[in-house]
Amino acid sequence: MCTWNTQRRHKARSIIQYLRKRKLDILTIQEPSKTLTDKASMQSHRFIKDLHTFGYRATITPHTITNLNTNSLGAHLDPSTKTSEDGRIQISLIHTATHTALAIVNCYAPQINHKERSSISASLINFLNDTIPTLTQSPAHLKIIAMGDFNMCIQCQTPLPNNLLHYFERAHMLTSSIPYHHHRSHPLTPLPATISTGNTHIDHILLPLHLLTISHTYFIDKAQTETESPSDHYPCNIHTLVHLQQTRQPPPIAELPPPPYKILQSIPVKLSPGSQIPLKKMNYHGSPLTP
Repeated sequence: MCTWNTQRRHKARSIIQYLRKRKLDILTIQEPSKTLTDKASMQSHRFIKDLHTFGYRATITPHTITNLNTNSLGAHLDPSTKTSEDGRIQISLIHTATHTALAIVNCYAPQINHKERSSISASLINFLNDTIPTLTQSPAHLKIIAMGDFNMCIQCQTPLPNNLLHYFERAHMLTSSIPYHHHRSHPLTPLPATISTGNTHIDHILLPLHLLTISHTYFIDKAQTETESPSDHYPCNIHTLVHLQQTRQPPPIAELPPPPYKILQSIPVKLSPGSQIPLKKMNYHGSPLTP
């Protein structure tokens, strides 16, 4: 799985190439290009169609895109998605067994210097508090993975109020996976940054303890910024293992939306005199008839 803030710079081709290159099951994107979030545009429709061709389902809001691998997860994906009013959070549900589920929460928190940061964050936390308990019959039946740009480093000495990162850490006992593994394997080296313009680690993949202990092969993909007009954020990847049992009735995969244009069913054509070459008269042997 991977989370990546593309800063509205990367186009559809770049995203699809990265999905296929890394063979990802889950890719959460923040700040997608406006050409992809405008559902009335041909670019957005082509992006969804191409993703479907390569085995992915995309849920798109103005602030986030969640891409899920339908080849590996399709029979377990819930067709509905819970989305905050502003689109900064969307929740996709994976049915791991008949009565249990895994919620993939794609988050794009407001920047620290945003003038309405506190009120926006408070609204997002209220949305999570209202929505998460409704996802399964019991909280014990639900596991959560929160991924995205939280615009907050875990090393922040003065954590701000209404902080989405700390909300998931405290309310749902999740841990940022890359810092966890980095400190265990390289305790004397600084935590790697997730953006190229500073030394901060603000993009996170938050896992519950049972997934954290079996996760492996984590990396921050700095090579991906070596492209034309790159994002300042690096894609953050981690591999973990989720056990999926056969569900009782696999949810259907949502169909593709219709294209944002009308297809001409038929075009009337009227031939003018002399536009058609008359056929020569033939006998039953196929030879031309003589006068």
